[in-house]
Amino acid sequence: MHPFVSVIIPVFNAEAFLERCLDSVLAQTLTNIEVICVDDASQDKSLDILLEYAQRDPRVRVATLETNQGESYARNHALALATGEYIGSLDNDDAIEPDFFDRLYTKAKETDVDIVKCNFYEYGYDGTRKIIIINEVLGKDSFNLFAWWTGIFRRSFLIYNAITFPEGMILGGDVVFVTKSILCANMVECLDYIGYHYYRRENSGNSKALSFKKFLSQLTMHEQVIEYINFMSERGLPAHTYNKAFYRFFIGCLLSYAINLDASPEEKNVAFQSLSALLLRLYGSYSLHGDFSELLKKFYPAFFAVLESKDVDALAAYLQHEIRDTSSAMRVKLLRRAIRAQQSSSAQGEEGDILEPLVSIVVPVYNTKDFLPKCLASLVGQTLKNMEIICVDDASTDGSLGVLEDFCRKDSRVRVIRHKGNKGESAARNTGIAHAKGQYVGFVDSDDFVDLDFYEKLYAKALSGDMDIAKGIMCDETCDTVTPQHVINKKIMTNKFAFATFFSTAIYKRSFLDERNIKFPTELTNCPDIFFLLKAVTCAQSIVTSNDVQYHYRFRENSASRNLTTRKALSVLLSSEMIVDYLNSVPSNILPEDDYIFLFSDKYFFLYDLVYHVSFVDSEERTRFSYSLAKTLCNIFFQSKYEEQLHSILQQKQPIFYQAIRDNDQDRVAKLYIRFESRSALMAASLRSRLLLPK
Repeated sequence: MHPFVSVIIPVFNAEAFLERCLDSVLAQTLTNIEVICVDDASQDKSLDILLEYAQRDPRVRVATLETNQGESYARNHALALATGEYIGSLDNDDAIEPDFFDRLYTKAKETDVDIVKCNFYEYGYDGTRKIIIINEVLGKDSFNLFAWWTGIFRRSFLIYNAITFPEGMILGGDVVFVTKSILCANMVECLDYIGYHYYRRENSGNSKALSFKKFLSQLTMHEQVIEYINFMSERGLPAHTYNKAFYRFFIGCLLSYAINLDASPEEKNVAFQSLSALLLRLYGSYSLHGDFSELLKKFYPAFFAVLESKDVDALAAYLQHEIRDTSSAMRVKLLRRAIRAQQSSSAQGEEGDILEPLVSIVVPVYNTKDFLPKCLASLVGQTLKNMEIICVDDASTDGSLGVLEDFCRKDSRVRVIRHKGNKGESAARNTGIAHAKGQYVGFVDSDDFVDLDFYEKLYAKALSGDMDIAKGIMCDETCDTVTPQHVINKKIMTNKFAFATFFSTAIYKRSFLDERNIKFPTELTNCPDIFFLLKAVTCAQSIVTSNDVQYHYRFRENSASRNLTTRKALSVLLSSEMIVDYLNSVPSNILPEDDYIFLFSDKYFFLYDLVYHVSFVDSEERTRFSYSLAKTLCNIFFQSKYEEQLHSILQQKQPIFYQAIRDNDQDRVAKLYIRFESRSALMAASLRSRLLLPK
């Protein structure tokens, strides 16, 4: 019987990582596999390790090359030897989860597709980890690229379409392979599962530094990719897919690699001459030339003018003068220019139709007449002009509606929707979402305000990677000095669940909110934003942050967040129960155990000092609430998916309460609260609990 999957591993001088890689492959729950390792003339002990594994496990086959030929050649050699129904691959310094091929092969058989891919962990040069999520089905009309090793490919499909790796290239062979595969496949199934561990190393092919030779190899890669895109266009590739693919490689990829070039001045001159010649050659090969020319003329007029001159020296000089920043910053800079160009050319279409807004801003309003003018002034004054401002008046009684109507008369982008009765902030925000037309949705409380370039910068950031969420920073206007929360954003880039508060500092892709049915729970009078944000972050495939845009938060004495009545505190208890129910419903491949325990613990220990923030009418009311709190603490503790781990945490952080909660003795827990006449002991214990939570 032929193996279900042939796993190919090109190997070169990988003795430090090879055993980890092979152990993860041979531990697969899908046992009917073959492992084809091609040693590319390694000079260390890699070959010895391979031969040792081949002796221990007959599924391991070792092929050797007499001279170093490069990864593409080694992969093609392995492909020629493969006999499996599907092809999978690992880089020799990576690893996979035990059920990686089992999950992918099962999905391939269920859906009968040519390619199945999954999400993966990416480890940075400093060891930090982030999750790369591609949880959607991609067809030809949704062109996208991800590393080929995160999936499996039907071998007969590769043979029929003559898809192999281009040889003689130092870098980029896998990009050519994946591009051809995705363009030829009728459908790519993306599994909502994290199964691959991808490691970036300073001295590997994926290193940050781009040498002169690597740069020339990247040029070759881009030329081959675009030649294939043109070839597929002649075979009937849809025009919108062709445009997206061509534009991505022509502008985004080529310019970003030029920015990362690390070479001598002489080599840089040669590199930019080569790049310029290639740009002109590819620009001339574009079959929908008129469309692309108009796009360039509109978004990048200076670049377009130099391209049209067909002067290699002039284009090289332009590129060297223009490119000064890092690749990501440059891409955002170009996109911001594109947005401004689009807006300045016309705020309306040719027939006078108003363009669809790029961003919809939702402002729930209830009795904030004194703060509304500053809030709305910061919105109508945004540098991003193509946006709509949806103000939902929740039956205000202080004249707020008059302020809204005044702004509406002065600016057609301001829309006012009025609730007949007071329904609460959640309902108001949901009403705004339902009426939104923008690509992205943002939220501003009616007593807050934002920087004037807040939404332009966030939209550009979001657009740079087609992000689900783009987040800025919060500044507390009640402090004497404004303290931007850069630290939170830094944490978010390594663990998205660090984004746990201040949801209004971000914009959210509207289609993402709609598809995931993410709304504010109207049954909660307190903390609905926490639940909204938790669900959004959990479902988000991609989040980007920016530290140079600020949301200005005003913490008022009479605001909902300041005055915690018993009714609102009971809503917090309900919110906690809803959050735990939601955490329990999320699969472990989306919410790993460590993240689950962190989120559960953070919400759980928050409840401990809740009793001290409630404005009780009398001691009897305090007693009743203490019993409600005790019931919630006991109930949600036993609802956790990881009860054993939480036992240990609770015993360490809250020893006073641990035994009572372990025994589900709600009466005793409540009496412990009532017994503490002084805040200090319990508050100190609670603070220690929250400070010592697992990071």
